Amino acid sequence: MRYQGQGNAQKSLGSFCNDDTIDIIPIGFVNIFPDEAGSNGYPGTNFGNACGGVYTTSGGQTTQLLGPCPDIEADIKACQANGKKILLSLGGGDATGAYLASDTTAVAFVDFLWGAFG
Repeated sequence: MRYQGQGNAQKSLGSFCNDDTIDIIPIGFVNIFPDEAGSNGYPGTNFGNACGGVYTTSGGQTTQLLGPCPDIEADIKACQANGKKILLSLGGGDATGAYLASDTTAVAFVDFLWGAFG
């Protein structure tokens, strides 16, 4: 496993799909959980330079959930086709308030993550 860093020079996820020395590729981060102050009830993500903006709720609230990220979806499928396991990192980065206040929030969070990334 290699850490490739973030920023404008970050390589795409797909650039690692054909590397025979890599079996598992963690991507990150989901660094804001829905119960944190300022989250508007949505998780927040940090995928370096792989996304082009943030999602806005149907009520017009800005979230910290990055998107759209079309290359990540395509690259995950390509990497999986090459037998790579892709893991989504929860926490990480500068996550400071990463917690879930209730079982109800936890289930909703997992359902959201599965729908968005599973």
